[in-house]
Amino acid sequence: VGTLRNQLDVPVTCKIRVCDDAPRTIELARTLQDAGCSLLTVHGRTIAQKGRETGAVDWAAIARVKQAVSIPVLANGGIESAADMARCIEQTGCDGVMVAEAALENPAIWEGGATGAAPEALALEYLAIRDEGHHADLNSTKQHLFTMCYAGLQVHTDLRDRLHKAREIDEMYQIMRELNERPRQAAGPFCNAPPGSADVYTSWYNRHRWEWW
Repeated sequence: VGTLRNQLDVPVTCKIRVCDDAPRTIELARTLQDAGCSLLTVHGRTIAQKGRETGAVDWAAIARVKQAVSIPVLANGGIESAADMARCIEQTGCDGVMVAEAALENPAIWEGGATGAAPEALALEYLAIRDEGHHADLNSTKQHLFTMCYAGLQVHTDLRDRLHKAREIDEMYQIMRELNERPRQAAGPFCNAPPGSADVYTSWYNRHRWEWW
């Protein structure tokens, strides 16, 4: 970080995860600041908290880092909606938030949308925007559709297989329309909501947080 700071004409930013104990995290943050980091993003989970071990995010740990340094700090982790962004900033005192997987699932999160909300309709809107001249290659387009509609495609596996094999945009449109018309239901015994819930799809963002009911 120090070498980059001394050799570049642009600011150097860093992103870290919290350590297992608060003093180590604060020491790391201050070391980066002293080395020339201009902005620090802190993910409120440890390096071990990935995949099925993701677990809850620790916003309090992020708040302690914010209080310990003088450079701008962004909070990362646990953001599923615009309301979460405001709540996170309030609880951590950070200068902003970084959103990653939640935005991949639902780009409308910036307009107040939440993960798991109307993914099929959002996918159709995405395809329409693509048709307006914002061209992406077919593989990238397909990957976005798989991410946005992950929940429904885990239930309606026939449509998932068809999307995997699709080679034309018109095919993708048709699959998304059919998915939008299918009933919402649980993806087998694993889901992120209790039985009887109005929305028991397992969203992309919550795919590692399944609970056994």
